[in-house]
Amino acid sequence: MTRSPRRPPKFGLSFYRQVGAASFGTLLAQAVALLSVPVITRVYDPENFGAYALFMILPNIVIPNLAGKFDVAIPVPRSDGVARELLGLGVKCIVGITPFVVVIAVLFRLFRTDQQAFGSAFFATVVPSYAALAASLVLMQFLLVRTGDFFRLGLVRLTLATTTALSSIAFALLGLETEGLILGACTGQFTALLLISFWNKRWLQFSLIKWSNRTTFVLWRFRSFPAVNATTGIFNSLMLVVPFVGIATFFNDQVLGWFELGSRIAAAPIMLAASIIGSVNLRKVADLVSNDGRADRHVLAIMSRMWAVALAPMIIMLFFGPDIVAVVFGEVWRETGTYLQFLAPAFAAQFVAAPLSTTITSTKNNKLGGYWNIGAFSTLCITILIVGPKGDTSAFFFWIGITRFANYLSYQLLILYCARNPVR
Repeated sequence: MTRSPRRPPKFGLSFYRQVGAASFGTLLAQAVALLSVPVITRVYDPENFGAYALFMILPNIVIPNLAGKFDVAIPVPRSDGVARELLGLGVKCIVGITPFVVVIAVLFRLFRTDQQAFGSAFFATVVPSYAALAASLVLMQFLLVRTGDFFRLGLVRLTLATTTALSSIAFALLGLETEGLILGACTGQFTALLLISFWNKRWLQFSLIKWSNRTTFVLWRFRSFPAVNATTGIFNSLMLVVPFVGIATFFNDQVLGWFELGSRIAAAPIMLAASIIGSVNLRKVADLVSNDGRADRHVLAIMSRMWAVALAPMIIMLFFGPDIVAVVFGEVWRETGTYLQFLAPAFAAQFVAAPLSTTITSTKNNKLGGYWNIGAFSTLCITILIVGPKGDTSAFFFWIGITRFANYLSYQLLILYCARNPVR
């Protein structure tokens, strides 16, 4: 039986109410994540956070690309039948690539023979399990984007944040250390995946893992997603995790734990701005470009407002970072505030750039964005390789902060250039 094409979504008042509901759920999720951190830092030590950050290095690289970027393509086609084939391709990628993640996890664990926080069997099994759970959750979320059920999308994010926080605290009270943080993260992913699978159960059929001529056709039609988007996504992932790799190589788990907490604090407003402002900016710039409007004026105005928002917390952190962190998270975490002093300008620049990065996509300047990813990744690696072997944490975070600040400033200039010069 031939399925009728899906009608394009209506961008009426109900749509924007749903977007508002998703934003509300995202805000609550970020609030839960942030409010739980002062509790979690009092039941776990910096060394536990450091080992947890080491555990997350490999998943953070593979998760955004484990579904072959077919997840991003699910909302694109008009036909539900094609969207189901894309979902199946994403599932096949997760099932097919995860065994390779197991091999990489084993090799990674053998390389870090000094790491005693978790056993080899635990690491080699839980790393790929967590990666597969998280990638599946991302894949299923794009089904909610396709169906326009943004209220449930916000609830999924809230469920993930709440169950992760509560289970992490519960495992600590049961006497677990690093394993408690890891199992807490796995519990959050599993619970959210169960919820979203129940809501999307009509999409989940055994045929998802079958291969047919239609699957081949859809794969060929959407081949740019794994070929181009996944390649760019790998560089994005590597750029985010390379500081953790550098710290794990040249310093101890305590330093890694302090940095993990600082990154977690800074990531909340960055992710929030990217998830809410980024999608609106994507549509606004695309409309301006298609109607020969001045997208560069719009981007410059938003960029100026974002900097106005970012300056105050940046200045506060520069002057009072260690004291604020010690009061909120405990005296043992004071060093995190020192690191944030070095990194505050870089995080502020990233906060401004992240939500406006969708300008590059909407102006079809993806190739320039790819060049920036390669350049930013290369300069960050060079900085770490030069400064890391000296063993001076202050110098390390100072130069990492300078490099990332320069990279994200150049990214903002690139965004403005793309807004002024869209590809027609």
